[in-house]
Amino acid sequence: MSPRRLLACLVCLAAWMKGADEAALRTAFESRHWFDLHDAVSRNSPLFYRLVSAAAFNDIHGAEKLLKALERSGARGVQITDAHYAMYRLYQRNGFYRRAGIEFRRAADPPAKGATNADWSAAEAMENFPDIAVKSRREGTIGYKKWTGEEYLVVPLKINGHDAEYAMDTGAAMSLVTESEAKRLSLTILPGMPGFDGITGAKTSQGHYAYAARVKIAKMELRNIVFMVLPDNAMDLFQRLPQHQRGAIGMPILLAIGSVRWNRDGLITFGFAASEKSDGELHDPNIGFDGLVPMTYWEVAKHRLAVEFDTGSDRSFVWPLYVRDFPELIPDVSQGKTSLNGITGSNEVRSLTLPQFRFSVGGFPIVYENAPALLQSTIESSSFLYGLFGKDQIDKAQEVSLDLRAMKLTLQ
Repeated sequence: MSPRRLLACLVCLAAWMKGADEAALRTAFESRHWFDLHDAVSRNSPLFYRLVSAAAFNDIHGAEKLLKALERSGARGVQITDAHYAMYRLYQRNGFYRRAGIEFRRAADPPAKGATNADWSAAEAMENFPDIAVKSRREGTIGYKKWTGEEYLVVPLKINGHDAEYAMDTGAAMSLVTESEAKRLSLTILPGMPGFDGITGAKTSQGHYAYAARVKIAKMELRNIVFMVLPDNAMDLFQRLPQHQRGAIGMPILLAIGSVRWNRDGLITFGFAASEKSDGELHDPNIGFDGLVPMTYWEVAKHRLAVEFDTGSDRSFVWPLYVRDFPELIPDVSQGKTSLNGITGSNEVRSLTLPQFRFSVGGFPIVYENAPALLQSTIESSSFLYGLFGKDQIDKAQEVSLDLRAMKLTLQ
């Protein structure tokens, strides 16, 4: 083969490989397979895929740099819209609300992503919220408790100088309290009405927003923590609890703190040192985000299945996608119903009961006895994730570490 022909073949091969790489990136993005996208992205990948991967794994600085580069490149249309939407969710879950509101406008004006009036109202409200700030960040260990008969991990804290004991809820995109608790804490009212959906899939808009000037947890002190304030009768659980326990610590607080570890001895540590990252890159993360939804993955029969990571759910679920995609792994069992209960009410959905569902998280093996496998989707994430990893199965570990800077979940 002549040198000229060899060079032409190499050029064609490089073009083919580039096209194949971009096809894999596009498939991972469109399927919302964020762990696959992270594995496929390299420094030579198109800016858009690098940006949405950085956003999914909470790399704010990296995503901001890539957005500027993408805008300078002259990108238009769906990609630039999706890039701004990814930034909107990235800022929102980190408590940088003003920037979130601006990015929503860039993504949805002209209207895109199916933005509704409720979406616009929420974004407009966010532009009036204060941004979260860290006053002091020092490692500290304290005791935690559980509410009687409940799985929730309950942490002592001070809000505007008042003592409280709230559940730690990774599934909460914003911290929340009841109306009477907000008054006790002297929270400052903010404009807007929250809209959200519960585990049943029902949607609701109720309550309002407010913020606390100061929040202390262990040796951490934060400023400007925004809460969703719910009516006192919004949740049966809260009505059964003492006044100072009617609240939940959401993801913006946890991301600001950066890391949390708890064990069966009743101790919880906030702010432990992050794992080392060589070259500033994340290596083999097993925590990420789909918008506001925190994810990890189950390893099942050599498959890596992304699931929601929710310490605010007392129960774990297998979702319809697993039943659909892996029929060969489903035992011959009768169909029944599973009761779902949450902030938007109760519902029964068609389901199977898997006698033994075996999976591992970060190499830690778990056997889930009588696991409910839902046959119909409820919340949006139950349509594209394979399950929900709740407190009942998380607590099978002696110790759990959540490092939100290295994006690592470790069970031991």
